[in-house]
Amino acid sequence: MVKTQSDGEFSDTMDLSEMTWLVRDFGEAVSSCKITDSSFIIGGWNGKLAQYSHDGDLLWETKWEDRISDIAAKGNTVFATSGLHITATNQKSGQKEWSSALEGSSDALVATEDFVHVVSSVYDIEHYDFLESAVWTFSHSGEEIHVHRVDERPWSIISAEDEILLGMGRPKCGIAKLDQSHEIEIIHDTDSPITCGLSGNTQCLFGMANGEVINQYGKTLMSSKGDSVEAVICIPEGFVSSYESGKISSASSSGEHLWEKKLQKITTVCDGAHGNKNHVFIGSSSGMSGEITCISSENGGELAKMSSGKPICSDGTRRWVLIGCEDGRFYAWEADLLTRRIENNNQQETNQIDITRRQSLRDKLRNFKS
Repeated sequence: MVKTQSDGEFSDTMDLSEMTWLVRDFGEAVSSCKITDSSFIIGGWNGKLAQYSHDGDLLWETKWEDRISDIAAKGNTVFATSGLHITATNQKSGQKEWSSALEGSSDALVATEDFVHVVSSVYDIEHYDFLESAVWTFSHSGEEIHVHRVDERPWSIISAEDEILLGMGRPKCGIAKLDQSHEIEIIHDTDSPITCGLSGNTQCLFGMANGEVINQYGKTLMSSKGDSVEAVICIPEGFVSSYESGKISSASSSGEHLWEKKLQKITTVCDGAHGNKNHVFIGSSSGMSGEITCISSENGGELAKMSSGKPICSDGTRRWVLIGCEDGRFYAWEADLLTRRIENNNQQETNQIDITRRQSLRDKLRNFKS
C-alpha cells in the first residue's frame, strides 16, 4: 500500500510498483516505446534504440543520430524518427538498414504494407511557429517515393484501412487524406487545429485545440470548451481523452459521457493489460517528479498508483502496458499478473475488514457481559 493525500486526509492505495512484470534501466531518458507481438522496442533521448524480449532480456541495441520521437514496426523492420532523419533497423538483428535526412525535424510516422509515411516540420525560433511541413513517402527499402510540402503542420498521422489520414494545424486546419497519388486532400474542415488522432476499431478519432473530439466524418463526440485535447485513446467501452488542464474524460463510441477525473499534468495515457477489468494507465507529473496511475476504464475508479520519474511515453495492447520515463526507467505490466495482484490485494483488504468487524463485535459482547 502507498499513502496518498486527498482533501487533507490520507488514504491507502494499492502500490502499482508491486504489480509490474518488469522494470529496466535504459541508460538514458526514454522518449518513445512500442509493443510488438514478441518484444518491447525502446527509443531514447540521445538516439539509442533497443529491443527487449517480453521477459526483459536485451536482444539488441543500436545508436541513431538524435532523439527517437516515434517508432513503427512492420515486417522485419523497425522504422523510427530520429532528429532530422527517418531510420530503418532490422528487427531481428538490430543492424542499421538505411537512414534518410528530411527537412527540419522528423515528427511522426506510420508504416503500411508497402510504404512508410513520415511528417517533418521546420520551426522558426524568431516567430515561435512552424514555417513549413512536409509528408514524405518511402518504400520499405528506403527509396524516396514522394514528398508533399504544406504550410500547415500535421500534428497526427494515422493509418485507417487503405487510407492515410492527417490531423492538420493552422492556417487551414481539418482532417486531410493522403491519396493514391501521395497528394494531400482536405476531407473535412475544422475551425480549430487538430492536436492528436488515432485509428480505432470502428472509427478514427481526432482531438482539437478547442476541446472537441471528432470522428473522421466531422461528428463531435465530446466537447470541453477552452481545454485543448492532448491525447485520445480507444478503450473497450469507447474512448478516453486527456486535456491540457489535467482532466481526463471517457465516453462511449457514440459520445455518451461515462466518467471524468482530474489529475496533475498528464504526460501520457494508454489502455491495456486487460483482465477481469479493463485498465487505463495515466502518466502525470508535478515539477520533476512523476506518477503512474492505473484506473478502471469502466468507471474511472482508481485501482493502483506509484511514484516514478516523469512518464514520457506509453503503449498498450490487450496483454501489455509499457511506460517509459525521463529518468531512464521503463516499466511493463502483464494482464494476468496485474489482475492477480489487484484481486489478491482486494481479498486481503476484505479479510482485514472482516477481522476488524469480528474484533469489534467481541469487544461489544465483553462490554455487555461486564
